[in-house]
Amino acid sequence: MSDLYSQAGDQWIGMALQQRHMGTTEQALQAYDGAFKRFAETAHSVPLHQEMRKSYTDLSECPPVDTTVATKLKAQRAFSAGMSVYSWHAQTFLLPADFQQFERTYKARPRTRWLTKEPQHNRGEGVRMLNSLEEIRPGVGGPAPAILVQQYIGPPLLVDGFKFHYRYYALLDNPPALQGQPRKGLALFVFPRAPLRFSTARYSTDAEGWAQKNAHVTNSDANKNAVTDYCDINPWQHRTLHGGLEYAARTEPAKAAMLASRKVVGSSYRVLSRAFGKAARMWDRPLPSMPDGVQLERSDEAEYCHAVYGVDLALDDQANVWLVEIQIKPQMDCSCPQDEKVKDGMLVAMLRHDERILSEGVLPPQLEDMDTLAAAAELEVAKPEGEAELVRLPLVQYDEDEARDTARRFNHTYTF
Repeated sequence: MSDLYSQAGDQWIGMALQQRHMGTTEQALQAYDGAFKRFAETAHSVPLHQEMRKSYTDLSECPPVDTTVATKLKAQRAFSAGMSVYSWHAQTFLLPADFQQFERTYKARPRTRWLTKEPQHNRGEGVRMLNSLEEIRPGVGGPAPAILVQQYIGPPLLVDGFKFHYRYYALLDNPPALQGQPRKGLALFVFPRAPLRFSTARYSTDAEGWAQKNAHVTNSDANKNAVTDYCDINPWQHRTLHGGLEYAARTEPAKAAMLASRKVVGSSYRVLSRAFGKAARMWDRPLPSMPDGVQLERSDEAEYCHAVYGVDLALDDQANVWLVEIQIKPQMDCSCPQDEKVKDGMLVAMLRHDERILSEGVLPPQLEDMDTLAAAAELEVAKPEGEAELVRLPLVQYDEDEARDTARRFNHTYTF
């Protein structure tokens, strides 16, 4: 791991995270101070700030999560191995292994829409709308290598007739032991300002609309060149969740109640808490005993967790929140100037979090109620640029109420 830190694009970031991991508090604090000074002194250097953000996210590592829920394939096996278990994750199949099961489902629900994803691609690449079973039948048109087939989250909530998704940056942290104390345990934090991205073709489910990829894929890279003045006109200039919801409420008053930011944020936090709660259970799973009765212990390396994730979420037309995917080491480049402010704010908030944990040795208090957490997030979003703090979320397990909710949302969402 030391070699990885030394190769970081920004040496102050690499040094800070390395010293934090090693538990050398004084050296780590000095490195964090150096990173803050470098960041402040280069306020107008977009490439350097991108390099600092990229160094921080690229040095993310949390083995129990990275091997269970991060990336498309791992999330599919964690949340939806063939049949939907979680009410906030679309039913997903891994082909060719699940083809027979998918074929039965496809034929039993002819009105359900599906899309395919190539797990090795990001940024909207490798996503196709599925038109027929023959396109993916093994030995006919694919799949080789493996692909995911996922139910289309829809009907989607539209703004000006366009689809959108939004991303929360989550930090999963197991702070290092200080002065001989035990580690504090796994904790989940989220940056309260969420980037939002629109498609560039109006949504339609007729044959022509279904074939138009830019009506369904919302990633910036897939859309930024499809519209002149992409960053400066409606709706695309609204680059954050709160800004997009406020714009939608103004232009479509009938949707204002369901798009109340506190409601959407609270529901989003609920999904994040449950998604990462799945990984936390894997983390807490006891190690097996040896044949002679000796209990294995985790090494400091095995317990290390300090990782940033990009969590993509979407809303259906009833404002239900759906998890699209969890991405490890999320990209830190920007398509619009507005994006720089959000991502720079995220980096500052996370550096400040790390520094505070090191200097004070305590985690912020844990709130369980999502409405209270959403209210706290609203206060952070209202702060000036660069001053928003991370919000700590609980790691929640799947419960009976959610199990009942699964059937209701499943029936509503996928037949259109």
